[in-house]
Amino acid sequence: MIEIKISKQDCNTKAFVYSKSDQNPFDSKTNAIISDLRKRKLKSFKDLSNYFVEVQNNFDSFRNAGGLLNSLMESNKQSEAKLVFSKSLNETAVIQFAEGMVLASYRFDKYKEERDFKVSKVFFDVNPSYSDSLRKSIALCECQNISRDFSNEPSNILYPEAFVQKALTETKGTGLKVSFMNEKELEKKGFGALLAVGMGSSHKPRLLVLEYNGGGKEKIALVGKGITFDTGGISIKPANDMDKMKHDKSGASAVVGAIIALSKLKVKAHVYGVCALAENMPSGESYRPGDIVKTYSGKFIEVLNTDAEGRVVLSDALWYASNDLKADYVIDAATLTGACVVALGDVCAGFFTNDEKLRKTLLDSGNETGERLWELPLWEEYDEKVKSDFTSGKNIGEPGNAGVNSGASFLKKFISEKTKWAHLDIAGTAYYYKPKPYYSKGASGFATKLFVKTVESLEKS
Repeated sequence: MIEIKISKQDCNTKAFVYSKSDQNPFDSKTNAIISDLRKRKLKSFKDLSNYFVEVQNNFDSFRNAGGLLNSLMESNKQSEAKLVFSKSLNETAVIQFAEGMVLASYRFDKYKEERDFKVSKVFFDVNPSYSDSLRKSIALCECQNISRDFSNEPSNILYPEAFVQKALTETKGTGLKVSFMNEKELEKKGFGALLAVGMGSSHKPRLLVLEYNGGGKEKIALVGKGITFDTGGISIKPANDMDKMKHDKSGASAVVGAIIALSKLKVKAHVYGVCALAENMPSGESYRPGDIVKTYSGKFIEVLNTDAEGRVVLSDALWYASNDLKADYVIDAATLTGACVVALGDVCAGFFTNDEKLRKTLLDSGNETGERLWELPLWEEYDEKVKSDFTSGKNIGEPGNAGVNSGASFLKKFISEKTKWAHLDIAGTAYYYKPKPYYSKGASGFATKLFVKTVESLEKS
């Protein structure tokens, strides 16, 4: 894990970080080098042991620049550096640069014989008053990396009961209350939808509940889809890229990381984390297309496609969060639909909400954390697409027609009338097929920072 400190301590390797708009950011000798770099239109450069990183001043540019510097240092096998920032760069810029370095330093390499080279220590020569904010941001990014660990773990190692055990290990000493229900308890209480999805696997479902009580005004529940592996079940997926379905637990992974972060940062809030954990496998015991399932809410649903299992497990988890926990706010995150990837790609997540305050808070939090959202409509017309001839709803809409919206329309049936709710479809942002400036290939931990910032903002408003 990379260590970042505010210090004037000298180091053999230095990095000069400045804005594109800076005219003379440093001393005359350094400025002369920068002037030459600009003539050659270079955004970054290494001269002997000195790095020069010019930041472009657009969205996420400082995190991207931090990731770039980390990559340059790794490729040059340099483990330590002193960072000197232009005086024009404010606290936000410095913090985002640090976040980029922490997130870029993450590697899921625990199963390699030879671990990847990593930057170990960086000294930030900045205003000491930034110390507290920097510490909090680094801690939050480290918790996001915990989320990435959960998502990246292969499904033969992290199945539902193993997910619970890993959560118990990661939360040890945090003061969080952690409980879970096994398949017998779920059956006794009537979690029929969660049980249906997990019927085909030898690894039975779990409902994991984490509670952080920092004394908030209202109760907030973060709900995560935790399909530890998704074959599609009887409606089986194509073989291509099925290995990526270990990331179908990304929503639950982000919930765990966010709850740990709230505890470490001692945020004034009362927050639950609810993770619906199941493995969707085909077998003689699997649920089938055409099945009618009784959910925890008492409503019956018609299953027309077993590969639309995320909304099925969430139907039980959402009702539990809004009805049993009586949360004032419920926010769920799920790798729910391929349609969202088609619409928005891997640039942002789609979201739906029934509350204006929550809408603004999520959008602002997404822009601040770099985990951007785009709102999609939750209009009543979309409810028609998930109407069933036999039950309260069917688990798919019309083929090729508003698939993202149909998923949200199905989920809102399982939210209590007075509950303020938002659904985040993170299918395109939960993991990346190729590296990004401050993300390696694989899990991103998307929604971890977003959850924490949203909780903080809701409590302050």
